[in-house]
Amino acid sequence: MRREGIRVDERKAGLIFSILCVLSADLLLYSMEWSLKLPALLFSALLLPSLFLLLFLSGREKRGKSGESDALPLSSLLLLNEEGREIRSWSLLGRSSLRIGRGGEGERPEVDLSGQDFEEELAAEHAVLNRAGGQWYLEDLGSGEGTLLHLTGSGESLWLMERRSIVRRGDLIQIGRNRLRLL
Repeated sequence: MRREGIRVDERKAGLIFSILCVLSADLLLYSMEWSLKLPALLFSALLLPSLFLLLFLSGREKRGKSGESDALPLSSLLLLNEEGREIRSWSLLGRSSLRIGRGGEGERPEVDLSGQDFEEELAAEHAVLNRAGGQWYLEDLGSGEGTLLHLTGSGESLWLMERRSIVRRGDLIQIGRNRLRLL
């Protein structure tokens, strides 16, 4: 399954820059003598797909390197303070689902962020972690504010608004100003 959401991807910017460079070089070639144009055009025709392939594969390698830790199953969810230190933790072992939110009258989510700073930014049922087919997923439950997922190793972030995404070891979930690390 694809990781869905609005991607903040630096590779796309690099690819667009590379395309613009090749197109600029081709415009310069337009004014050259024909005997020099053909080899230069062939070179740029090979360069553009090569750049695209290089950028595409480099992004996959980054995820693959962080994916080495993916072989270990997720075992816990940590609530972090501003310095990145653990405040609280919840075990994922033996579970298939954990609701994340702010406890209210009647219902308490398994990951209750009540009492945390800025708890008013949280919905009672903000998001849920579900395990299906040996894979964990994070899904925003229509919280209104959305849920931000920072992907480990790739530098990408996904903004989940009533969507779900695969999560992996090391990913950081941001709900309001609360940060939760998956280990």
